[in-house]
Amino acid sequence: MMDAFRQYAITTDDLDKVKGWVEAYLLEGRLPNLSSWTDITEDLEKEEAEAVQNIAPPILDYIREHIQDDGTLPPDFSINAVYESGRHGISFVDGFWDGTITYHVAPDEQDPEPIYEVLRLISQADYEAAIDGLNSYFFDMRNANMLSIIDDISEWLIEHEEELDANNLAYFTANMITFSRNVEVIKFSLALLGSCDLGGIDELAACIQDLARCDEFTLFCVFAVQDWPNENELIFEMVKHVFGWGRVLALEWLEPETEEIKRWLLTEGYRCNWEQEYPALRIAKTVDLADLLQRGSLPEDEYKGVGEIIGTLLLEDEAPGLSDIENKEVILEAFLREMVKHTRTVEHFELVLHILQYVHPWEESPAQYRIKQMCGDILVTPECRDTVEAAFKTGRGFYLAAAMNMECRQAAVNCIERDPLENIHVLEYALGDDRQINERLIGLYEKALPLYEIATGPDELFAFGHELSKSFLILSQVLQHLHGYDGLGEKLVICALQSPVVNNRHMALNVVKSWREQGGMLSPALKKAIKKLKKTEINEHIIEELKDI
Repeated sequence: MMDAFRQYAITTDDLDKVKGWVEAYLLEGRLPNLSSWTDITEDLEKEEAEAVQNIAPPILDYIREHIQDDGTLPPDFSINAVYESGRHGISFVDGFWDGTITYHVAPDEQDPEPIYEVLRLISQADYEAAIDGLNSYFFDMRNANMLSIIDDISEWLIEHEEELDANNLAYFTANMITFSRNVEVIKFSLALLGSCDLGGIDELAACIQDLARCDEFTLFCVFAVQDWPNENELIFEMVKHVFGWGRVLALEWLEPETEEIKRWLLTEGYRCNWEQEYPALRIAKTVDLADLLQRGSLPEDEYKGVGEIIGTLLLEDEAPGLSDIENKEVILEAFLREMVKHTRTVEHFELVLHILQYVHPWEESPAQYRIKQMCGDILVTPECRDTVEAAFKTGRGFYLAAAMNMECRQAAVNCIERDPLENIHVLEYALGDDRQINERLIGLYEKALPLYEIATGPDELFAFGHELSKSFLILSQVLQHLHGYDGLGEKLVICALQSPVVNNRHMALNVVKSWREQGGMLSPALKKAIKKLKKTEINEHIIEELKDI
């Protein structure tokens, strides 16, 4: 993606002049606010449109208002919550749709023809009509987004470069990244900047860098600086100041050209709020983990980072992991040898268990035997057992304890009683044969969760992007542990049957089915809740599930 933009730059005999006036206008703040010509919310109800316009400054200004002293945006910052949520009901984390398109699903087919017409209008200096066209096309980010058509646009630019006016394109894009209130219009403008040779203008670079601090724009800011003399340096600055999808996507373009970058990748770069497996794989390949570990004697922070990278790659979930690396046996052996030189936490011992589980199904070989032997030698040490027991107090180590047949139930019960919501991850280790204890623990969740706020009736919501997201997710986590306990947590099941989140209802029905399969009798209250759901359910899959109950 974007290969064509890399190869193509709009040419003009007067490009230095273009750079000069763009720089001058940015310095003096004299770029006219073209985006004020069009109300971007024209398709909303009038009152809602006026409310959005009254509270929402240009996106770049909004970002700059929220930049913290360390150059990052606050953890709860969301461009989509302010500028996009009114258009499709809920707000997704910044960068979510572009990340999904890049790594998970092919984008819906979009007609790029209206954007080609916009490019012609810009070239002809008909800026008002161009803005009307952009705002109309990109009104709903879920139905139309820039990443889905970026290759089509780049190909069209190559085919029509002789027809286009570089001055007007540069003028328009520099203006729009400064003044637009439309998320996708800014992405369009950033991508188009990548086709204009405007590197070296410090004020323009500052605008791009500030937009890049928002995960929604980081990738497109990378596109904007492609082929600039200091491109890699600029990308490095971008990825250091984001922690979500922006980092995940932009890391694909960062080259480890210096020791500073390599060290940052090992100690910080892999840390992402979303999809950490993609950065982990990218880093493992670009810094050559095998060579690094074979040299040995890593600094403590690099050792810790390498351990987390390997742990992420062992997951082999939706993203490719360690199996995508040719010399994975060398990496695992070298890491286990390095481990004896460092302080070992419960997380390190759990990583050893994961390595053991990972290599166990391999075809027998000398390398597999060595790795399994090294893992066993580490896990049977008194140090390992003592570290695990000490970790119980902070809600850690239970997975490893269960795998090693260590007694941990009472410690898990203590964790749940101390803080049921924060320690939901240990619930499976706390539930057991004692019905009284089980009911007491589940009762804590019945009190802690806002059941009446959750049970608002069937809808098609995801568990994310909502003020009750944490409650929806915890409810699902509790439900998954109720299958083997007939009638336990019925109040939670009834609540979940009326949750607006599809997955909550699906999991509640699975619990009901498991109770019936075990010979359990459904209470009148539960039967009533199921009967009500059959009348009100709107999701086709849930409707089908209800036919079996």
